[in-house]
Amino acid sequence: MCKTKRVDKTMKKINPKSDKMKLITKCESLLRKELIAERGNRCEICGKPRERLYYPLSLFHILPKSRYPRLRLYKGNLLLACWSKEYYMPCCHNLWHAGGESKKFIEEKIKELKGEDYEKELLLRAKTIPKLDMFQINLIYESLKNRKEEYGKNNHYSKTV
Repeated sequence: MCKTKRVDKTMKKINPKSDKMKLITKCESLLRKELIAERGNRCEICGKPRERLYYPLSLFHILPKSRYPRLRLYKGNLLLACWSKEYYMPCCHNLWHAGGESKKFIEEKIKELKGEDYEKELLLRAKTIPKLDMFQINLIYESLKNRKEEYGKNNHYSKTV
């Protein structure tokens, strides 16, 4: 009897990290559009409208996603901020990462927007949000897709890129 390996395409081994990142990227794209529909198409830190920016608005993580991965897709930890691929161009996102006096200015703006205790509140929230595994990310993605349909009907969601 000849033994052959059966290849089942549905059982193919996939790289969970890359699939996870693809799904997170889709979630972040939907979140960005949702935030623009809710908060306006402008930098929440300096107030510049999208029309005056060279690059689209980015998602600005108040507490860094590298240290607080559970807050990565939490709207309370996100702001819309101007950014640039070139670090010599002044923009809020790059100034935050540059540190120094610019970071202090941006911290003050975050306190104005989110309140004095924003950091404590986010740290408490990070303890209650489940770990972002594929199941949780899929739930978030489906929720964002459903909300997108609602925004599309009510708030010109699709035109907020």
